[in-house]
Amino acid sequence: MELLAAELVETFHLCCNAMQYNDSTADTAAQWARRIHVAFYGATSTRGSNKFLVLESTLTQVFTHLISGESAHFFWKFVVQVLLVLAQEPTVVQSTAPIVNSPKPRTLTDKKSFKTCQPNTPLAFLVVNALRRITSGDASSEQMTLCRLEGRNNKELLHFCTKGLGNTSYIDQKLLVELLGLFQINDIEPDLVRNAMEHLLASKSHAALIKLCETFSEVDWPFDTIVMRMVQTKDWTSAELLVRTFEEDDGTALAKALIDETINLRDFKRDNDLLFASFLSRLLTSPQWLKLGFGFDSDLKVLHQTFPEHEVFTTVEPFLDLNTLGLQSAGSLSQCVHHVLGKPMDKDQMNYAALDALCLVHVVNKLQNRSDNDNRLPCWSEVSERIVKLGHTTSLSENEVLEAISHRVAYQKKWLQQSAAENKTHCMPQLVTPQDILQIWEDRRRSLPNLTFDTTLKFLTKAQITAMLDAPQEDADTRDFIAVNSICIFINETPSVVCIEANCKLDMAQFARLCGVGRRRVRLTTASECRRVFGFTPGTVAPFGHKPWTPKSEEESTQPVQIEVYADSRLQDAQYLAAGSGSPDNVIWIESKAFFALTSINLLDDITIPRDSSCSLSPTSIAADRYSDTTEKEPKPLEYKFLADSMVTQVGRWLRTIGVDVVAWNPDDAKATRSKDPKSVMLAYAARDDRIVLTRDTGLPSRRDAGACFVLSDDECYKQFREVKLQFGLLDQVNTRSSRCARCNSNAFSPIDAVSARKKMSERLCKKVPNSVATFWNCDGCGRVYWEGPKYTPAMNSSAESSLAGRVVYRPVPRKRVAGDRSDTRHLPDP
Repeated sequence: MELLAAELVETFHLCCNAMQYNDSTADTAAQWARRIHVAFYGATSTRGSNKFLVLESTLTQVFTHLISGESAHFFWKFVVQVLLVLAQEPTVVQSTAPIVNSPKPRTLTDKKSFKTCQPNTPLAFLVVNALRRITSGDASSEQMTLCRLEGRNNKELLHFCTKGLGNTSYIDQKLLVELLGLFQINDIEPDLVRNAMEHLLASKSHAALIKLCETFSEVDWPFDTIVMRMVQTKDWTSAELLVRTFEEDDGTALAKALIDETINLRDFKRDNDLLFASFLSRLLTSPQWLKLGFGFDSDLKVLHQTFPEHEVFTTVEPFLDLNTLGLQSAGSLSQCVHHVLGKPMDKDQMNYAALDALCLVHVVNKLQNRSDNDNRLPCWSEVSERIVKLGHTTSLSENEVLEAISHRVAYQKKWLQQSAAENKTHCMPQLVTPQDILQIWEDRRRSLPNLTFDTTLKFLTKAQITAMLDAPQEDADTRDFIAVNSICIFINETPSVVCIEANCKLDMAQFARLCGVGRRRVRLTTASECRRVFGFTPGTVAPFGHKPWTPKSEEESTQPVQIEVYADSRLQDAQYLAAGSGSPDNVIWIESKAFFALTSINLLDDITIPRDSSCSLSPTSIAADRYSDTTEKEPKPLEYKFLADSMVTQVGRWLRTIGVDVVAWNPDDAKATRSKDPKSVMLAYAARDDRIVLTRDTGLPSRRDAGACFVLSDDECYKQFREVKLQFGLLDQVNTRSSRCARCNSNAFSPIDAVSARKKMSERLCKKVPNSVATFWNCDGCGRVYWEGPKYTPAMNSSAESSLAGRVVYRPVPRKRVAGDRSDTRHLPDP
């Protein structure tokens, strides 16, 4: 393999020196393919199963060496040609000439001849695996970019893959899937991709099919059908992997399809063809095995009527029925065993069918070995005369057969439902009861005995609350209450409870922002999770007293912790609170001051939205509105806040000049941890501060933890600047110009005199500032000095007019640099 590596490197450098992509490059790629072919199949190649690993390791070392120089771009064009040569099998493979010179596509359709003429496909897989190695990992991001760029720009590769998807015999479909995934080629007609899906399903190449679905994620895949086809082939691992990969967060459709198909094949399909057609028929009719029974003719009739579509239970031979031996006091099997063996059957033998059948074997062995002096038992010659052929000649009509099958299937379904109900009863988690709630509350009251307000907790029924509302006007103080809805949720898979007003809905997006996570990181619990994790049935969740939760940790022992509880701050406005108690018949009635004093709750503002217009205002908010100012106020203009990532920091500084709040994100400030990468930290900061992320990364909005993102469509800064202003309506922001520091985003400025300002300037800058400028402003954030020059007012007026008209305010003009000491080193000005 060392000789192969040297030959490949030398051949590549000879081709690379020309720095042109022409016919000689294709010839060199064919030479590479032939050399790899000889190294793998030649007489001097490595023997044994390790030669795959040896060749793959050699190719990885060669590729790593070739991409380290300045020829990385040319390398990817060249290696595509090598793959195209190896991916196409020759028409005829001659045993005397293992090296193929003409890479013509195969046209054979016979399976045996197809297999014998495939010497190149395993080599193509090795090349693909070596390329994956050099593009994997954080250090190989540049090579991954070049690889995907070649996949988008190489027309020959795109044509080859398109033709392979349309004609499944043109290229090995599993190899084609690897090529599509490596070069991220997904700009292909969906019909061609679905054609490849059918071929992969028919050939049971389920792992390649999952990779194909991942590559073409935008195609509308029939996942239900795919899961059903996988389960029908008994490939449970691939079906489960498909469900875990493509099931949505809150969706269960694929999992349900998998379970239903599994039940249909494993539980309901009792009629195993191999069992009935081969095993049982041979067992029941084989003369080598003596079949024993006790009144088995009635059992055989039941079996025949239960499975009337099978003929296996019509004949049993040779057969011996011990009930026909005429033994004294042998009216039952237990009496027969007691008469022959001298002891009756015990309880386990009578209940367990296998032990019951084993007694028959012991009885026959006793009869075979009977002594001549034992006159109680018949001799074996008399017993052998009772060995007969047992047959069931009565046949059922067609309607009787269909009715018997339907009864059998119905019984199986009923038995499964009963088994599931029993398992559910045995596995029911321990729920929190009202008595547990009361005990927890009393313990907290004893821990804080000096409270001046009422801390009594009551359990009221719905009838009692209705009677309280219908009470006379003197008891109107009890009407000042809020019905609390306790919602069980998961935040980053950590259980939490949110308490809000019952006639409002939880604003999931606002709640996620206040918690500093993305919207998709917050989800509602299922009914089973509510019982198992929180200890309550849905609809009866109390605002406290939840089951302790044990977080997942790599440590051996982790102490349980209390579930975090959040509450809407408006719950403090009412005098009393009515909440769930763990029972559907009662609610807890408690004073709000006592509730917030004795429980550990995180208060949040504005996390609810009204369910409809009729209940948009709570009683407490109506009371508050009575004393509020009724004068109408003009709505404040919507103020946007942005976060510019490292790719668009320049446009972020330009937006600051028109008064927009923009934070420039520096990825070096957020170090990657074991559980979070820098992008996750950036997105969490943007969600927590309610900012819109400006980026050029097209994959950022598709992340699960991404919030509001705006992907800029152009690389030029002035076009990005105009795009943001048009998209978010910032064209009319004239009054806020120069209200923020372009360097640090601060909006606080302090006036300073000319003497102090000139001390902060360099000598070169002081000479250019006119002496007529008397007013300077100092940024309180970074200390940068600002002033209005002679042309400030005309420039601002022109900029405002252009902005209102939707024209580009600033377009950079290329400058002609002057060589020498007087070269212009100034930066382009901000807009």
